[in-house]
Amino acid sequence: MENLPPHPPLDDFSISGEEAIGKKALPFVLKSLDGKQYTNQNLLGKTVVINFWFIRCAPCIEEIPDLNRLAATYSQREDIVFLAVTFDRKSQVAEFLKKQAFDYHHISGKEGGQKMIQDNKIMGFPTHMIIDKKGTIALKGVTGLMIQEMEAYLQKL
Repeated sequence: MENLPPHPPLDDFSISGEEAIGKKALPFVLKSLDGKQYTNQNLLGKTVVINFWFIRCAPCIEEIPDLNRLAATYSQREDIVFLAVTFDRKSQVAEFLKKQAFDYHHISGKEGGQKMIQDNKIMGFPTHMIIDKKGTIALKGVTGLMIQEMEAYLQKL
């Protein structure tokens, strides 16, 4: 054990996300299941609430009612966008949504979800991230108290 090399330093997009806060979000191009395109450029001026998840993730599914409640609270706000990003295929997500309401705009793997997960080094699911109106990461972290933190952040807008 004594000969083990030191743990490498966490980069800007670690699992905790704390180091990412305050940094510009990486460029992205996403297409939702309903065909709408979202990019970091066309979302400037909006707060973007992102949930990284997948359809076989029990903790992800467990928190969907809380995420739906959060989205419903801000549904009249055109300056707040809710995106659910997954590596799952479009057909799998569409089938899942027939059985489970999830009131975010959904991005599947081939429509940019897989790339965004890889680019942001998302290692744990569910992970949440909020990008502010200037394109900067305001919050990022793996579930736990993240929904409460997101609520507190959005209440200040």
